Amino acid sequence: MDNSNLKKNCSLNTVNKYSDMQADKARIYKENRNKTGIYLITNKINGKKYLGSSKNLKARFAHYFSDKAIHFDNMPICKALLKYGRSFFTLEIIEYCDPEVRFKRETCYLKLLKPEYNIILEATPFSPETILKMSANHPRSGDW
Repeated sequence: MDNSNLKKNCSLNTVNKYSDMQADKARIYKENRNKTGIYLITNKINGKKYLGSSKNLKARFAHYFSDKAIHFDNMPICKALLKYGRSFFTLEIIEYCDPEVRFKRETCYLKLLKPEYNIILEATPFSPETILKMSANHPRSGDW
């Protein structure tokens, strides 16, 4: 897909924006309970971005708000959240979507934005084996 088609299929019309992840924590939880969607986290200091998706956004964000959980996570965004603090990050909900199209939509935005904190630029569902391994380390199994 060329860049003009990406822009047409993945227009960035932010649904919700939180300018300070730490200060907006309660609102983030309340407004994203039981929702599936695509989100973008941006470092206000260096401008680097992370794009992700979840079938349960509130649960995913709870992971980012848990120092204990992200301390052992090797994802670059988790390391950055610990290094800079959540107040130095914005969170944007790019779109809410059906779980069935979430990976396709996420991949579209990954290719368009090329966020620096993402390791790969294609979203794929986790295999059952990977989910079991992650669940052993994280008590909120099933939210991946």
